[in-house]
Amino acid sequence: ASLDELIAREMNYRFDPYDACPFRATILPANGSHVLGVTYHHWVADSFSIRWLLREWFFRIWHPTRAGRARARIAQQGQWKLFGPDAEGWHIDQALGALGRYRTRFCRTRRCDQPMGDCLVATSVHCLPDGIIANLLAGARRHGVTVNDVLLSVIGQAVDALGANPRSPGRDELALGTVVDLRAISGKTMPDTFGCFLGFTTTMLRPADLRDFPRMLRTVSSQNAFHKRSKAPQASVLRMGIGLAEARLVSPRRWAELYRDRMPVAAGISNINMTRHWAGDHHPHRVSDYFRCAPTGPMIPLLFTPTTLGNRLNFLITCQKSLVDDARRNAIAEHIIRRLTELAQNPQAWEKPSS
Repeated sequence: ASLDELIAREMNYRFDPYDACPFRATILPANGSHVLGVTYHHWVADSFSIRWLLREWFFRIWHPTRAGRARARIAQQGQWKLFGPDAEGWHIDQALGALGRYRTRFCRTRRCDQPMGDCLVATSVHCLPDGIIANLLAGARRHGVTVNDVLLSVIGQAVDALGANPRSPGRDELALGTVVDLRAISGKTMPDTFGCFLGFTTTMLRPADLRDFPRMLRTVSSQNAFHKRSKAPQASVLRMGIGLAEARLVSPRRWAELYRDRMPVAAGISNINMTRHWAGDHHPHRVSDYFRCAPTGPMIPLLFTPTTLGNRLNFLITCQKSLVDDARRNAIAEHIIRRLTELAQNPQAWEKPSS
């Protein structure tokens, strides 16, 4: 199988909830090298934990003396205990107020006009030319934003033009979600702790933002900065708790349909720079690239997972097949690659309106 085919097959292979092992390992020969992959049931592990797992696998192949001898320590405390209001200093009343404002704003947000299908996904791998990430980083610094702000803005452009959430009367705003590594932003790295500690934020874009790239970039950067100051990723545990309580009252399908209607997010992003982690120490000699793929779930039609390693930037797209066909997915990928390349090669492109 090709890498695309392998990832798509693994993403659509249902885990048995009664299986004792929520992981599957894969080795794929590829042009004189090998792809080592792990597919996992997301609730048991976050990206941090999987990085640890892949690092230990890598060391056992290339540097056995550096491999850890102790087993991973399973997290004994949950997200509320480690990242809740007492631990991180956010306030429940403010988080509830923010949730109420989001619910109101979502009333104007574009949503899918197609019924929920079987939730099968398609995936594709996309690699940008080497060196683009350095130019994007330099451009982001010149404009006082982050690379993640740039990626989210470019994704917003592509999804606005080609995504599965069309404009309709009274619904002309676009919502984008961001997955956040709570350990990284709080400083609680917990290097020997295996578990899932993820938060999320939502970025809202008005039509005027989507028409004007410099304005959209400022809007995205401003909202992301506010999310950090207000500790919105940590407070998202409250939203997840409310969602869990609601899920116990209705069937899983009905719950998903309600959230697709009430909180319609057009796309999501999970971005990471692996140069800062173990793979960066062994790139490009032993580790040529690092790919990540994430599930959309029943509510989000598109999810993007950009990964940087050295001077290389790739991204995977996961999409619901019933909402985004192959032609549209490829067009979205081409739009993103073209726009990122333009921004990397032409400083004037940062000041031009959206095309």
